[in-house]
Amino acid sequence: MSKDIDGPESVSISEAATILGAGVTPQNVRSRILRGTLNAYKNNNDDWRVLVADLKRILKEVEACDNCAKPATTKIIVKYHFHDRVEFILCNECARTTASAYSQRGGVLEVAIHSLLGED
Repeated sequence: MSKDIDGPESVSISEAATILGAGVTPQNVRSRILRGTLNAYKNNNDDWRVLVADLKRILKEVEACDNCAKPATTKIIVKYHFHDRVEFILCNECARTTASAYSQRGGVLEVAIHSLLGED
């Protein structure tokens, strides 16, 4: 988790994106709110406030990274010739390191990185 969320009852959309981790944008959070997969409400200023309890629920559902035990929030897909591929689910930091290592190997066509928390 990138931020301590034991304080307030709700946070802004941008703070929620930061809490959910690297690769998650405020637009991803808005999309989740509109889909109903993230609980939020509009305050008196007509600004969205995301419930911290729901952010904690989402982060609890995330498994631990095999390399470092941080929340595994990023999926890496390494594509080879002839439709072969390898997939990893790691924390953002380990994912970037792994993607960098695979991108330098011979025979790799593409390395794709996707956030598991920030889908649109």
